Amino acid sequence: MIRQKSIIKKYAKTLYEIAKEQSSIEGVKKDLNAISEKLSNNKHYEKLMFSQFSPYKMKKMFINTALDGLNIRDVTRNFIEVLLVNNRISMLYDMIKFFNEIILFESGIIRASLTICSRQEDMGQFIKEQLKSASGKEILLESEENKEILGGFIIRVGNKVLDYSLRNRLNKLKKYLNEGKE
Repeated sequence: MIRQKSIIKKYAKTLYEIAKEQSSIEGVKKDLNAISEKLSNNKHYEKLMFSQFSPYKMKKMFINTALDGLNIRDVTRNFIEVLLVNNRISMLYDMIKFFNEIILFESGIIRASLTICSRQEDMGQFIKEQLKSASGKEILLESEENKEILGGFIIRVGNKVLDYSLRNRLNKLKKYLNEGKE
């Protein structure tokens, strides 16, 4: 799984750098989102494209059919071809997601998610301000409510997780108390 994430990041970063050199970042972003939408709207295409058992020639035929009429840039088309040749097309959605994250980051925006037990707008605003102060970047904060955390909050920024939930604290206490019994 860690190796797969590393591969996804390398491909997305490489595509970003090439798109940046060609001054076509937004265009490539539109292309990728159009491809993603087209594939996700046709589960048959999606299943064939992402199956490890589908032969390369079949995948190539299907992707060419899917891309027809989308007016995709050469850089995006070449990227898809490289994914097909290297048998990495199954990682396309994750690569698109990471590519979009790179764009946000380079624009001075960090995406973060906040999980809290109950909706508290002032808590979200406070966390957002603290993250902005620490990072020096704008924060795009997505909040969700989850009663299972019992209290406190969980913050996710990229691959980092800060778990200050009551459930997590109680689990740590339980583990600590059980260690003494052994």
